[in-house]
Amino acid sequence: MYRQVLIAPEDQNFQRIVWRYNSSDEICEYKLNTVTYGLSSASFLTTRCLKQIAINCTDDLAITKILEDHVYMDDVISGCSTVIAHPFVRDSLLFYMLNGSDLRKWKSNYHNFLDEFKEHCAQDTNFEIAADETAKVLGIFWNSASDTINFKVMLNLSPPFTKRQISSESAHIFDPLGFFVSLHRMDKDIFSEVMACKRRLGLSYSFTSRKLLDKIPGSI
Repeated sequence: MYRQVLIAPEDQNFQRIVWRYNSSDEICEYKLNTVTYGLSSASFLTTRCLKQIAINCTDDLAITKILEDHVYMDDVISGCSTVIAHPFVRDSLLFYMLNGSDLRKWKSNYHNFLDEFKEHCAQDTNFEIAADETAKVLGIFWNSASDTINFKVMLNLSPPFTKRQISSESAHIFDPLGFFVSLHRMDKDIFSEVMACKRRLGLSYSFTSRKLLDKIPGSI
C-alpha cells in the first residue's frame, strides 16, 4: 500500500539509500520515490493522501463518504442494500483507482458488480476476482458465495494451566467489530478468576477452565 503513495520530488532526496551486495562491489546510490514503510509516519502519510482524495471529490458526497468511512488500513469495505444503488459504490472505487491506488482481490456477492470491474482491469495480470470465496478482514471471515460471516477461534491450552498461558490465549480472541460481545463475557470471567487466584492453579481449576474454554469455539 505504501508503495502506491508518491513522495513530492523535492522531498525524495531525504530518502537516499547507499547499498552494495558485498564489500567488493562498488557502492550504489538509490532514491526511494514512495512512502518508506516501517516508519511511524508511513501510516499517517498514506491515510492523509486518502483523505485528500476524498476532499478533492467535493462534487459527489457518496464517493467522499466511502473514501472517508469505508476504508480500514489497506482494505476498502463497502456495499449497498439494493442492486440499484451499486453504481455509487462502483464509481467510488473507480475514482479511487484513477487516483493511483491499484485495488486487488475483489470480493462481492453480486457477480455483475465484479464483471464490471473485470472490464476496467482486463490488462492487469495481478487482478484477482473471487479466487477464493472466503475473504479475511478485521479478524473475521466473509464468504461471498453464501454471504455469511465466520469467526475463527484457536485456543492452544494444555494442563497444567498457568496465569500467563490463560491470559495470553484470551488475548488471541480478536473481535474489533464486536460481533461476539456476549461470548467475550465468558473469557473475561475466566481471566478475572485467574487473576484473583493468589496461588498456583490446581487440577480442579484446570478441569473447570478447560470445560469453559472448550465451549467458546462451539458457541461461535
